[in-house]
Amino acid sequence: MALRSIIYVSSATELFTSETLRDLLAVSRRNNAARGISGILLYWDGNFLQYIEGPREQLDLLMTKVGQDTRHSGLIVLARDDIETRAFPDWTMAFERMKGTEDGQSDYLSDGLLRAAPESLSPVARRLIEIFREQLR
Repeated sequence: MALRSIIYVSSATELFTSETLRDLLAVSRRNNAARGISGILLYWDGNFLQYIEGPREQLDLLMTKVGQDTRHSGLIVLARDDIETRAFPDWTMAFERMKGTEDGQSDYLSDGLLRAAPESLSPVARRLIEIFREQLR
């Protein structure tokens, strides 16, 4: 099966509450599991960065829906790559609501994600996540 990964950013049209985020994740996880899509969603102060991976056709369909979703705007696809293996095979949608530590950085980004699957993430994906992390400081 031909796999692809996509990384995009967007901005919420209104700030998401914890309840709104839980609802979004519940639906996303259910739909992604049915479509063979995995990935991670990062949310920080109204901004999203999402890395998704799965069958090419399913990602294309998902991105059409994402582009039509009125809960966010300013969607920019940063990377679209064909991949051989998944970086997040067991995560139908991992999530991190970014809450800064004393230095403004999430422990998850510094200690979790960049060590979760270092050989599976493409150099582009790693660099984009590093840039996102650096902007949180």
